[in-house]
Amino acid sequence: MSSARNLATLLVTVLCTACSVADLHSSRPLEFGGGMGDLCMPAGGSADYTYGFEGLRNPGGEAITIDHVSLVRAHGVRLEEAFVAPIANMTLIGARHTWPWPNATGTDAWTSKVPANGSLLRPADGDRNLVLHIVAPRAPAGFAAVRVDYSVGARRFTAKSTTTFHIEPKCEPMGRHRPPGSVGAAGRRLGLQGGS
Repeated sequence: MSSARNLATLLVTVLCTACSVADLHSSRPLEFGGGMGDLCMPAGGSADYTYGFEGLRNPGGEAITIDHVSLVRAHGVRLEEAFVAPIANMTLIGARHTWPWPNATGTDAWTSKVPANGSLLRPADGDRNLVLHIVAPRAPAGFAAVRVDYSVGARRFTAKSTTTFHIEPKCEPMGRHRPPGSVGAAGRRLGLQGGS
């Protein structure tokens, strides 16, 4: 892996750690998200990516069942698998050009992950990381949000993240915005230089 790609991966992780679980938001039973933003990852050598920018928390008194995880307005990308993993050291897994992320495979968080669909999130579980295996054969690709359909007893709910994710041949430098209408609803773009 090139040093530019390593730097890009590190910067994406650092930037999104800053918006990690402290920014979970919702007026519903599930607190879900990783902060507002428009993230860009340079395309890698693989079609498989790790996306783990979304935190989950159950602040209530009843267990939450995650019924279904999907991508909103996906283009050129598909969701292969979704998992719920513990959060280690208050850090979300972030995004990687591979699946699985090689440095995560031996960690307690990675080995403790469970398939998201059908999983239970209990109040005592603390903060969790929603980790997605996404496949994007070519750039540009991405999605507007991650959607989680969930239930508490017989009540059903939907939550959407506020982070838009793009895989581009080359990302814009940080602080530069895409033309109007091309930025996701979150409105802020964190771009990284680098690529394959």
